[in-house]
Amino acid sequence: MSTIVATENLSKRYGSRTVVENLNLRVPEGAIYGFLGPNGSGKSTTMKMLLSLIQPSTGEVQIMGQPMTRSTRRGQLGRIGSLIESPPGYGHLTGRENMRIIQRLLGLNDQQIGFAIATVRMQGQMDKKVRNYSLGMKQRLGIAMALARQPKLLILDEPTNGLDPAGIEEMRDLLRRLAEGGVTVMVSSHLLGEIDKTATTLGILSGGRMIFQGTRDELFSAATPDVLIRCSDPHRAHAVLSSGLDSRLDRTERSRHRRESHGRRHRISRRRRNRHLRGPPRRADARAGVHGPHRRRRAVNRERQKTTTAGKVLGNLSPAAPKTGKKKLRKTKITPRQRTLLLGAPALFTLVAVGTVCARVWLRRSHVEQGHVRVASSLIRPSERGNR
Repeated sequence: MSTIVATENLSKRYGSRTVVENLNLRVPEGAIYGFLGPNGSGKSTTMKMLLSLIQPSTGEVQIMGQPMTRSTRRGQLGRIGSLIESPPGYGHLTGRENMRIIQRLLGLNDQQIGFAIATVRMQGQMDKKVRNYSLGMKQRLGIAMALARQPKLLILDEPTNGLDPAGIEEMRDLLRRLAEGGVTVMVSSHLLGEIDKTATTLGILSGGRMIFQGTRDELFSAATPDVLIRCSDPHRAHAVLSSGLDSRLDRTERSRHRRESHGRRHRISRRRRNRHLRGPPRRADARAGVHGPHRRRRAVNRERQKTTTAGKVLGNLSPAAPKTGKKKLRKTKITPRQRTLLLGAPALFTLVAVGTVCARVWLRRSHVEQGHVRVASSLIRPSERGNR
């Protein structure tokens, strides 16, 4: 089977961060290639490099036997359809108007536009505005735009993202029909169960590196299930099993064992510390009913508290006071600053009031003398206006 997409040591770096590293991709012609990997593994970056949307740091891309460069990009993209990240389209226009824009930009005829619309089964939805489309309808409209030029290679970046079960099933049928029509489909996803139902060839990407590439049968034959053994001493069991088998310590079990051993040592050390603090009882403490340093410290603190409380009560009592325990009233001392504030506040208030009255009188006389009758009349009381 011939290869329609091939890469040689393809890499992409942003500063010191490597997104894709030494990727050797092989996409067979006429197949549905499932490009798998977790979020952030470099799937979208790889697809953008295949379409020459971003330039690779190192490596080479070949599409249909020809290198994809800036000089050959225009001719190569005429045979490639793509839908990267989000479906295109103007929301204020209808689906038919958006397809007419694609027709004018690419110089296509009506038969090609009608074939693309019929392929995604959107004949009855083309007179609606795109902003009123559901996410599945927007995805199908984007695929129709990619299929309008009748490409040999279709690159789709997570086309089932955000679709409901009915939309996912429609997308599966669409990909199968396109593959049966001779179109090579490269579709990315982070769900193995979803790609496994449609893809014939799988490529798994992790951390920017290709960790597997082949058919579904080759994947399941290479993957052998692990047997997890849980025991009280994982390190000793690992030492015994590693002599004849390929065994390793699981991280979760290792951390659990470390937590349990740490907790056991912590409990033992706490018991030893408590035993050391208690110590042998002394005679004086035994007579007083106190045992151990911490209990002795607690008793001393209680005695200090009693003595402090008694001193406060006795200090508040006057020597000449009667035995009834009546407290003596204390005189509050006023500092010179407080005395100045107490005496100066009324004087300051009086000064402000007198200044306000004088200012009002002066304003009234000055306005009358200058002939500003309208302004001065607003300062005269209503009873005085009649007399004037």
